[in-house]
Amino acid sequence: MKKEKIRDKAFSARKKLSEKSHRYRQKIKKKRSNTLDLDKKDLKRPLSVTLFTALIVFAVAFTALSGMQDENTPETHVVEFTDRGFDPVTLEIEKGDTVRFVDNASITMWVASDTHPTHRDYSNTTMTEHCGNDSIQSFDQCSTGPEYEFTFEKTGDWTYHNHEPFASGGEIKVTE
Repeated sequence: MKKEKIRDKAFSARKKLSEKSHRYRQKIKKKRSNTLDLDKKDLKRPLSVTLFTALIVFAVAFTALSGMQDENTPETHVVEFTDRGFDPVTLEIEKGDTVRFVDNASITMWVASDTHPTHRDYSNTTMTEHCGNDSIQSFDQCSTGPEYEFTFEKTGDWTYHNHEPFASGGEIKVTE
């Protein structure tokens, strides 16, 4: 009987030890799997959050920069010369903008700064001084032609006319 008790105790102890060992192994296995799951989640979440945040930052920066470029980028405006005169008669632009004058009239076009016939209001030089002199920025086409472009680098209200033949005029209002 003693042998049986010893065997039962040994079996019971082995069983308890086996159960403890099994529970311990399960606990370790669970910890390992949780650790791995957490690591995968930790890797996935920050990467997705980082990419999303980077996308938002890029979009905001791009929008801001686009707006800034639009404000600072000089524009080209068109004034048409027709049989009725210049259209529009008055044009408001910013310093650095260009105005393109296009001849759609049955008469020739020669855009020139007032006052007729000297054309000295914009550059403070006469037609004979600035025509043919590229070092002077004058608001004067200096001859007839189908198109004329001028970039306004001075602020102010600049009136002009068609010089040859002398005809109607208009005004370019240049602001900062």
